[in-house]
Amino acid sequence: MSKIQTIIIPRNWLFGRLCYMRANLINLIKVNPHNFTILEKEKLEEASKIIDGVISNKKENSEVLKKLHRKV
Repeated sequence: MSKIQTIIIPRNWLFGRLCYMRANLINLIKVNPHNFTILEKEKLEEASKIIDGVISNKKENSEVLKKLHRKV
């Protein structure tokens, strides 16, 4: 297994888990909003947005990592 593969494979697993977590957060917020206080709901929505940001930048950050590890 190449050095790039040892980095990319765990990243792919991580991003799969992040997508799963995001889907669960969205489901919790929309299906059971009465189970949370306003503050909790805001924090869960904020967490969902943070996860969205990480997921949406995955491709760009993968390219950056590849370039960094090719130089080493």
